[in-house]
Amino acid sequence: MIQLTYGAFMAGLKAATAATTWPSINGSYFPDSLANGDFLYDKINIHFIHRTLAYLLLFIITYFTLKANRFKDSNLFNQFKFYPIILMLLQIVVGILTIINANNTVRNGFGAFETFAQIHQIIPMFLLLSILTLLYSVRATK
Repeated sequence: MIQLTYGAFMAGLKAATAATTWPSINGSYFPDSLANGDFLYDKINIHFIHRTLAYLLLFIITYFTLKANRFKDSNLFNQFKFYPIILMLLQIVVGILTIINANNTVRNGFGAFETFAQIHQIIPMFLLLSILTLLYSVRATK
């Protein structure tokens, strides 16, 4: 939920254009603006938190996938257990493409940046649904 909130901050503040480089944030991995403590309005800080949470979620979902691979009690669970990691990896790739194309916005149009940004906002819905499906499938076996 925190990551979704910071994604909303990114979109609402149009923060993608504030740091259009990856993997660094405008040449720095730990921006100087972190010291100001503004994690709600400072676009660079929001970038840093959103990216850091993405890496943390990738680690958690990778760990979950490795553990889930051992679970064999539910056919439904086994059908969907790889969806979260696939969607998370896709989300990160699309997020990177969104950032890299942030300087190519099309005024009153729909270019590469806008396309990637929209896809980057849709994938988390499917990611959340895949996790809820897995939760349901485990509960259904009990």
